[in-house]
Amino acid sequence: MAPVRLNIGEAVGEAVRFWSRSWRHAAGALGVAALALIVYSVSTAPHIMGVAYGVYVVATLMAQGALFRVAFADRLGPPPTPKAAPLAGLQWGPMEGRLAVTLILMAILFAIVVAVGLILLAAIIVGFASRNGPLNTASPEAIVQAMGPGGSAAMSFVLVIAAFLFAWMSIRLSLALPATAAEGKVRLISTWDLTKGNAFRIFVAYLVVSAPVLLVTVIAALVAEGRPDPASSRIWLNAAGSAVAVVFYLPITVGLIAFIYRRLAPNPGAAA
Repeated sequence: MAPVRLNIGEAVGEAVRFWSRSWRHAAGALGVAALALIVYSVSTAPHIMGVAYGVYVVATLMAQGALFRVAFADRLGPPPTPKAAPLAGLQWGPMEGRLAVTLILMAILFAIVVAVGLILLAAIIVGFASRNGPLNTASPEAIVQAMGPGGSAAMSFVLVIAAFLFAWMSIRLSLALPATAAEGKVRLISTWDLTKGNAFRIFVAYLVVSAPVLLVTVIAALVAEGRPDPASSRIWLNAAGSAVAVVFYLPITVGLIAFIYRRLAPNPGAAA
């Protein structure tokens, strides 16, 4: 059977429509995540930043769980009646746990890839910098100078390749969360083949839904530059923009990857 060709416009349109019918089911969790992100962005106390970021991560997982229940209602059963807005989505069940495990496994996988890349990069740096004698590690500038033009070019090439591979792996594994939610079990490497032949289209779809967030970021930076205290204004405006992005962008991306999973998974299993 010929592979399914993802329609980018259809995917983006469904993602936007999903926001309008799903956000109420996760309003409470989205609100907590947005507030925690603001606190994290404007605080200067390390312990407050740590707590705020932890709350943000947990609230985001809760919101994703609530949103996936809406996206896969035909497999998981009708989503529960939304609670009052301040509480909607604030729950932790088996799905949230499975999503957390999937994200942890994904982080470990990427950490391994990054570690291998750093070892390769270190080998290139030492190899080029040691050609003319003992390596001078007094400063980064001294190491770069010792590497010479060829070493700097090789290092830049490795960094570009590493960035490309990181993005490519992220796209190829982008259906791990919807697969985990829909099938009721942790899925990661087994979703790799689902994106085969559609990685570039998925990447473009992500770019399209991310465009408004990037626009808000640029506008916030421009507005901050025109205020009496640009640094402080930039912090607050970026924090506010990030919080708004959470409320809109998270449901839209969940809708996007849920739609893509439905289109590309041949026979998605039902969750237990």
